[in-house]
Amino acid sequence: TQDVDYDQDGTLSAWGIAYALEVTPIFSFGVTFNFWEDGIYKNKWEQKIVQKGAGSFAGNQFKFESLSVDEFYFSGFNANLGILWNITRKLNLGAVLKTPFTADIQHKSSFSSSIRFPDFPAADSSFSNSATEHEDLDMPMSYGIGLAYRFSDNFTASFDVYRTIWDDFKLKDSEGNKISPISGLPSNESDVDPTYQVRMGAEYLFIQPKYVIPIRGGVFYDPAPAEGSPDDYYGFSLGSGIGIGRFILDIAYQYRFGNNVGSSMLENLDFSEDVKEHALYLSMIFHF
Repeated sequence: TQDVDYDQDGTLSAWGIAYALEVTPIFSFGVTFNFWEDGIYKNKWEQKIVQKGAGSFAGNQFKFESLSVDEFYFSGFNANLGILWNITRKLNLGAVLKTPFTADIQHKSSFSSSIRFPDFPAADSSFSNSATEHEDLDMPMSYGIGLAYRFSDNFTASFDVYRTIWDDFKLKDSEGNKISPISGLPSNESDVDPTYQVRMGAEYLFIQPKYVIPIRGGVFYDPAPAEGSPDDYYGFSLGSGIGIGRFILDIAYQYRFGNNVGSSMLENLDFSEDVKEHALYLSMIFHF
């Protein structure tokens, strides 16, 4: 018999330098350069697997335990390109392209295990090792396009579609083998399709002489990449805030859920799960 405890924790973040230019009164262009390096947070994640159990061998009872630790350090560079086109006074079009890039991964791993025979200690044994490897992670290109229509000075509605080419998401290990990080299969055996996000939203502004209060809401389809076909996730968001002079404060809540998803992660174990995610976002802007 055995118990297995799995834990994963980490953070990915980027420093961004952005520039925008109004090419004409109706057309603007922007670019952000993303430096995926350590900053406020460490760009790393760690996963631990602890196994404990007991059994018998040749009539002798034994206990065993093991600890596996993997640390991944992530660094890279890419750019986001965007345009905004005021087609008419009421209709705007926006588009964004996020360039692909190859991230450098430093992979540190360690493993230790022990077996104890209470009635036959001469058979006790233990083992440990550690390694550091350098790997490459190909991050996929993604792009999207959206429309916003202003029905009045107070009310605006929007719709957008966003595509991520997940079949280009590949990990190259220190021995040159390429695998899919999504399923763990070799890249030439993996079947992962691109995903298409679809979002619709609306905003109503309560405009007062000294301040503006927005009320926002939206629904979305946000699939996750998976072997064979994407896992379906859906959700909605609600938000508000206040704008006073040069100061703008926004807050939003998002709920995202998926049923019977994640089966490609543990394909041989007939595994699936229901996911419910709650997220809260806060933004503060001051115009100089």
